[in-house]
Amino acid sequence: LDTDATDDFDGEWTSLANVPADIADGDDDTQLTDAQVATAVNSEFPNLDTDTTDDFNGDFNDLTNVPVNLDTDSTDDFDGEWTSLANVPADIADGDHDTQLTDAQVAAAVNSEFPNLDTDATDDFSGSFNDLSDVPVNLDTDSTDDFDGEWASLANVPADIADGDDDTQLTDAQVATAVNSELPNLDTDSTDDFDGEWTSLANVPADIADGDDDTQLTNAEVAAAATAEGFVTGPHTVETTTSLSQNTTTGVITYTNEASSPQTANVVSTDANNSIKVGLDGGAYFGAYEKIVIWAEENAALSNNQLEWSFGNGATGLIGIPLPEAWEAYAVSFNADNNGAADTVLMAVIDSNTNTNLFTFTASGNANNMVYTEMLATPVAIPAGTSIGFRTVTEVGNVTDARVAVFLRRRP
Repeated sequence: LDTDATDDFDGEWTSLANVPADIADGDDDTQLTDAQVATAVNSEFPNLDTDTTDDFNGDFNDLTNVPVNLDTDSTDDFDGEWTSLANVPADIADGDHDTQLTDAQVAAAVNSEFPNLDTDATDDFSGSFNDLSDVPVNLDTDSTDDFDGEWASLANVPADIADGDDDTQLTDAQVATAVNSELPNLDTDSTDDFDGEWTSLANVPADIADGDDDTQLTNAEVAAAATAEGFVTGPHTVETTTSLSQNTTTGVITYTNEASSPQTANVVSTDANNSIKVGLDGGAYFGAYEKIVIWAEENAALSNNQLEWSFGNGATGLIGIPLPEAWEAYAVSFNADNNGAADTVLMAVIDSNTNTNLFTFTASGNANNMVYTEMLATPVAIPAGTSIGFRTVTEVGNVTDARVAVFLRRRP
């Protein structure tokens, strides 16, 4: 793929490099016929590509061996909507409000079974070339203006050769000499290139020409070589005793050397905040995070210092989602359907038990599509018993129809 159109040949005679001096100002005094030129070129370059019409044109539709299952239409991908699901069991088609699992239990079960669940289809790649990022600045996206190799497409051809040049005087030998002088290392015959076959190798040593399955060291020769190198044969006597043991509670390995001096090695570091644990067998293991998301919405216009966020039933005020276990907040997100380009919202994640802010963040984004996400530089510890809720602290502008979320994680 040509990712830089700026260095393509522009079709100008003046842009040609290494033009022989005797035709740099045109050439109206040569005498070779077209047939003679063609014979000379074909003689020196038997593998020359003289037909550009069968070259690949860069069109996707002309590619061969395209994978059978290539997804060329992103419009039929699942959009993440409940109403787009097929074959939903009848007993939950209208919702399922009579189960007894808590929100936290449902979230824990889903995250346990599907740790890599894609919970936001809006950030999936659309399949459109226009949505690609990091496209090279000089990518040639229009092959229609590339030089097509036709003589008639050359610009600024000197007048004395514009209608051809049938009076040149170079002989075949002179043409070959000029080409070889300018391109001394030109490979004009690909038929003599190495084909990678063993039988094509030259000067193979005679003792491996038919393979190498006839080495001749005898047992005696092997023994003599071992003796010469100082290897000791016969039985050996163990004169010292060492031992190695591990504490399955702490994971510490103790090694007792020949001098009966014990030495220890820690399998798991005792540093603070270390996430690696000691398993039942004393080995180290790393437990993956369990993750949940708690979100709320407000369909009306936002107001300063308001507890206006509901969890699906429309209720607002000092409400929240109680957490039976300790978690830590590691990310937040905000989305609004209607807002101005410069609008911002200072949001607080609160403990509705005490009506106190746990932490705050400022959301901003494009007009009429405020999409904001933030990975917290320092995760915030959320103790067991906290009731997670949300508060609008300060609104700048006019933001309506919004959703806010906090992402929590913990190690089991």
